[in-house]
Amino acid sequence: MKIAGLWNNHDCSFCVLDNGIPIIHAELERYIREKEPKGDSYKFFKEICKNKKIDEWITAEGCFTDEHTFTTDCYEIGHHQAHAANTFFSSNVKESLIITIDGGGLDNGEWTSTTIWRGIDNKIHPINI
Repeated sequence: MKIAGLWNNHDCSFCVLDNGIPIIHAELERYIREKEPKGDSYKFFKEICKNKKIDEWITAEGCFTDEHTFTTDCYEIGHHQAHAANTFFSSNVKESLIITIDGGGLDNGEWTSTTIWRGIDNKIHPINI
């Protein structure tokens, strides 16, 4: 069993995946009833899942900070890939077209504001237009 924590400080949310299947998804704004609060997603995860062991961490580019010590593998993914993953993995659909549109973020070192993805089972793939 591989447990992954997917987190994003931009919207203070996290998702825990068990072998690629989401088992926990939480957004801070749903807990405190405040729209788009600033916060630390890793700290939020620790408050909600006190003793959950995570095998690897995945986050949006630029979200890792020096204030946390990780004893497992850590990976960064694109800003919009994190949004797409959050949307797809928190839905109940097996296949979907995923479109992200926002003010912008880093995806593979490039500034983007719109991306398109295809979600199938427990994976998402970019669609280049």
